[in-house]
Amino acid sequence: MTYQNEAANAKRMCDVQNAIVTGAAMAHLAELWGISQPAVSQWCDRFVSAEDRAALRTNANQIRADKMRDFHLVARLELLAAARAAGMSWERIGQAMGLAGVTLWSLAHRHAPDGLDAALSDFRDDEAA
Repeated sequence: MTYQNEAANAKRMCDVQNAIVTGAAMAHLAELWGISQPAVSQWCDRFVSAEDRAALRTNANQIRADKMRDFHLVARLELLAAARAAGMSWERIGQAMGLAGVTLWSLAHRHAPDGLDAALSDFRDDEAA
């Protein structure tokens, strides 16, 4: 292996460690290195310990779970915003969903303290970034 390859591999190992610490996954490394995710996976199989590869997979699973949780929250907030815009009360919306109206009010005020429209706008801005 040449010195140039050793230096590139050392930089990549630093990138891997930073990804593990910051909660990033192989997709982040692929973007950072300008290569495909399968190529990152092959490189990691060759040069990264099994423990560190497992940490990257755990990070990826957490990122997916966070996105799914955000998706469900956004869907709920959109439903609440549409129902409220149609003039439905918290109680009526709750009855339709099989929940107490106060439960929905609490959900909205916990996740959308500045209002449903502001929260949905924030989520859309985050998706665009």
